[in-house]
Amino acid sequence: MVKTMKTTSVIIVTYHTGAILQRSIEAILRQEGLKELIIVNNGNPKAVEEKLQQMRTQNKNIKYISGHGNIGFSKACNLAAKEAKGDYILLLNPDCLLQRGSLAKTMEEMEKHKDVWVAGCQMIRPNGSLQGGSKRNLLTPNVAFSQSLGFYNLGGYFKAINISETIGELKDSAPSVVVPAISGAFMMFPKERYKQLGGLDEDYFFHVEDLDMCYRVNRDGGKVLYVPTVKATHFASSSQVSSAFVEKNKAEGFLTYFRKHSELSSPVLYVFIVMGIYLRLWLRIPALWVKEILYKRRQKSLRIKSLRQINLLHSAVEKEALFSKKPKEVEPVLLAGSTGQVGLGIMRRLLANKIKTYGLYHEQVVDYTHSDLEWIQADLESNHIGINGDILKKNPPRTLIHTPAIWYLSNKIKFFADMGIKRIICFSSTSIEGKSKSQNPYEKEVVEKFITAEKELLKKGRELGIDITIFRPTMIYGFGIDRNVTSIVKFIDSFGFFPVSIPANGYRMPVHADDLAKAVMSVLGNKKSYGRVYNLCGNTKLTYFEMVKEIFITLKRPQRIYRLPMLSGMLDVFSFLTGNKDTNGEVAKRMNQDLAFSDKSAREDFGYRPRDFLSAGKVDLGL
Repeated sequence: MVKTMKTTSVIIVTYHTGAILQRSIEAILRQEGLKELIIVNNGNPKAVEEKLQQMRTQNKNIKYISGHGNIGFSKACNLAAKEAKGDYILLLNPDCLLQRGSLAKTMEEMEKHKDVWVAGCQMIRPNGSLQGGSKRNLLTPNVAFSQSLGFYNLGGYFKAINISETIGELKDSAPSVVVPAISGAFMMFPKERYKQLGGLDEDYFFHVEDLDMCYRVNRDGGKVLYVPTVKATHFASSSQVSSAFVEKNKAEGFLTYFRKHSELSSPVLYVFIVMGIYLRLWLRIPALWVKEILYKRRQKSLRIKSLRQINLLHSAVEKEALFSKKPKEVEPVLLAGSTGQVGLGIMRRLLANKIKTYGLYHEQVVDYTHSDLEWIQADLESNHIGINGDILKKNPPRTLIHTPAIWYLSNKIKFFADMGIKRIICFSSTSIEGKSKSQNPYEKEVVEKFITAEKELLKKGRELGIDITIFRPTMIYGFGIDRNVTSIVKFIDSFGFFPVSIPANGYRMPVHADDLAKAVMSVLGNKKSYGRVYNLCGNTKLTYFEMVKEIFITLKRPQRIYRLPMLSGMLDVFSFLTGNKDTNGEVAKRMNQDLAFSDKSAREDFGYRPRDFLSAGKVDLGL
C-alpha cells in the first residue's frame, strides 16, 4: 500500500511587503508537499493587489483573501486557517524565501515527533550567515528585563530572548532539537493542533503573538521543535512600515502578554513591567522620530528607484544582430549584479534576444518576471547560492556577465569554472588611470584592488580555459539610478545649485549605461575581444563645468553653478563627519583633472558607437 504524503497549507499575510513578495510566492509554489498557498491581503498598493488577483487566476494552488482591510497579523492568519485544507499549516512571513524541500523536510521531522505541536526552521541572512532568533527562550520578566537593559551579556541568571546559534547548525547534518520558542517568521503546526490551541491570539495586532503561542504550547503539554536543516532566507524589514509603528505594537504586545499570563509575575512586578515598557518606549521616541524622517526619505527614494528599474525592463529595445555566435551557443547567461543600472540594461537586451538569463540578486529585489528569466538569490562574496540556486546544476550557465566590483570575481573565478563557465565579460573602471595620482588612502587602495584583480583574472582565465573580456567604463549615467550624474541631479533638486572647484575644467566623457549593455551584446561571441581590456567612453568630451551646465539645461533650471575655492577641504570634513569615504576632497580635485580616455580599440574590434551626452534629454536622467 502506497503511503500518502502529508500536505501543508502555507499562509502569508501581506501588508505593503515590497518586491520580495513575488520571489517569496515563487519559492512557495516550487515546494513539494504544498496543498495550497493562502495569501491574505491586509493592505497593498493597487498594482500589487491586481498582480495578486492575476496570480490567483493563473494558479489553482493559490487562494486569495482580501477586502477586509488591515485587521492585524493574528486575525489574518486565523482567517486563512479556517480555509486551510492541508494536514499542516505553515505561518510564513512574506519576506522569507524557502529553499526547495523545506515543507517536506519539516513535515518529515514533525511526523517523527508526534509530541511536537509547532516547528520552526533556521533563519539565514541573504549572504547565507546565521540571522539569529531562530530559537528562543520563553518571554518571562527575567528575560524582558535582561533583554531591554542588556543584562544578558552578564550571563548566569540573566537570559536573552534569543538562544545563541552556532556555525555548526548551518550543516545539513545538524539535528533537530526541542527548544522553548522559535521565530514567528516560520511556524508549522499540525492543523488539528492549531485548532486545538485556538489559533493565534487575536488580542495581538502585530508582534509578540509568536512568543504567546510558544508559551501556550509549552503550558498545554506540547513541544516546540527547531529544525536547522530547513533554512529560510529572511529579508528582514522589507515591509514598508515605519519603525514607530513597529515599536508601538511591540510595546502593546508585551503589555498584552504579561497581562494575559499573570502567573508569570506578581501584581507588584507587573506594575514595574508596565513602567519599564513605557519608559523604554519614551526613551526611544527621539531616536524613533529621527529614524522616521530618514525612513520616509529612504522610502521615497526607493519607490522612485524601483519604478525606474521596472520601467527600464519593460521598455522596448531592438533585437541585436551583432554577435557572431547564435544565442543557444552562449546561453544560459549568468548575470551578476542584475539589479544595478548596468545589469538591468544588459538584462533587457538579453531578454529582447530571447537568451535564457539567470539574474543573480543579493538583497535588492526587482518585481519583474519574464519567460526567459530566472531570479537566483545569492551572495558571491561568501560563495552563497541561495533560493533557486539548484537550477545552476540542472542547466549550468555557459557565460558569466559580471557587473559588480571586479575584485569579487578574481577571487571566485575557480568557483565559476567549476560551475561550467567558459566565457566571462566583466567590468573594471577607468579609475585605474583617473585615480592613479590620488593622495587619499582609501582611493589608493581601491585603485590597487582594480589593478591586481584585472591581472589575476586574465591570468587565471588563461589557466582555466575561460575567455575573458574586461570593460573599463568612464562615468556611467543613463537610467536615473547611478551614483554619478543622478547624484548631481538630486543635489540640484534639493538645493537649487551645485558647487564645483575652481576652475572645474577637467575633461569628462560620460557613458550611457545602455551603450555598455550594447557593448556586452557585441562581444558575446566576438573572439577578437578574448583576453582584451577596453576603455568604454561616451561620445561627448566636455569639461566638468560644462557637464554640470548641460544637466542644468536639461532640467530647465537656472544655472546656479558656484565655484568654491575651499571645496576640497569642505568635502574632506564631510567625509570625516559622515564616514562617507567616497565623497572626499579628492573628488573636488579631480574636477580639474582630465578623465577622457581613448576607446579606439573598442570601436575597431566590435564597432562600439556610443551616443552623445544627454542626447535623449530628461529621459537620460530617468525623468
